[in-house]
Amino acid sequence: MIQTIEVNKVVTSDMDGDAIGGSINLVTKNSPYKRTVAATAGTGYNWISEKAQLNLGFTYGDRFFNDKLGLIVSASYQNAPSGSYDTEFTWEQDDNGKTYVNDYQIRQYYVTRERQSYSAALDWDLSADYYFRSIGLVSAGLFYKKIDDFIVNQISTNYEYQGNVYTRFTQPKNAGNANLIGLELSYQRDFSFIAPALKCVGFYGTYTYTHSRIENFNFEGRENEKNLSMPGSPEHTANASLYFEKGGLNLRLSYNFASDFIDEMGESTFYDRYYDKVNYMDANASYTFGKKVKTTFYAEANNLLNQPLRYYQGTKDRTMQAEYYGVKVNAGVKINF
Repeated sequence: MIQTIEVNKVVTSDMDGDAIGGSINLVTKNSPYKRTVAATAGTGYNWISEKAQLNLGFTYGDRFFNDKLGLIVSASYQNAPSGSYDTEFTWEQDDNGKTYVNDYQIRQYYVTRERQSYSAALDWDLSADYYFRSIGLVSAGLFYKKIDDFIVNQISTNYEYQGNVYTRFTQPKNAGNANLIGLELSYQRDFSFIAPALKCVGFYGTYTYTHSRIENFNFEGRENEKNLSMPGSPEHTANASLYFEKGGLNLRLSYNFASDFIDEMGESTFYDRYYDKVNYMDANASYTFGKKVKTTFYAEANNLLNQPLRYYQGTKDRTMQAEYYGVKVNAGVKINF
């Protein structure tokens, strides 16, 4: 019943004040305005787990009573073995202020996610929708947001709790207030302005700059610190996509960038944890043919740059954790009756 999953790893201007780590928005499927029967079968491969994946899905939708009442039912099954290479470090300081690795661990994870979903939904349409076709878009905007009592994970070392001493103790805490101001830019257009034959080729890109500052920071021992950025808020984010669409063939190359940002805050800046900058690149291809029965063959490759999940402690040279997931490929067929 889920159509798309929108993942925001960072704060954007339209989010609630407590959405420090971003949000996950589940967009449900709408009942179609004509009878739709669709089946999907796909497979994939992860080079770390060295196992194949299986994806199956079925959807039926229709409308009744002059298109006012909508019905949609769906079922899906997914079996997705995956793995990661994980390296974790713990950093400390000696009495002379020299930093050193206190502990490290090298791990290899293997996980299999098996999911089954069966769902149905009804909707009653009380309005009419109108769609306008546009061949291009250029936009720019400024935003400001004030957030009160934001929440961030506080890290304590050698913390005593109920008679036990924990080397690393994490707890969520209201840390103060924050002000965010930023700039958003977006551009979308096909290349027909260069030559009519390039109408099937286009580009879409966005860029966001965010400046954030914390007020009334209330972590014990750090109350007087200045110029702190809000956790979970990178200064720069950008997305770009180059696409080709013609005669049922759809090709797309997408890129995503986010600069590093503070993720958790410790007893001092030495123990602050940062989420390192990321560069993601994905490629998608699909071909759809048929009139009454539409068949789509699709293939996708994710994380082409093998971007790791990396955290560092205080400064970029002190790696806390690095996980490599490798490239993941999926391919399959979808049939709409």
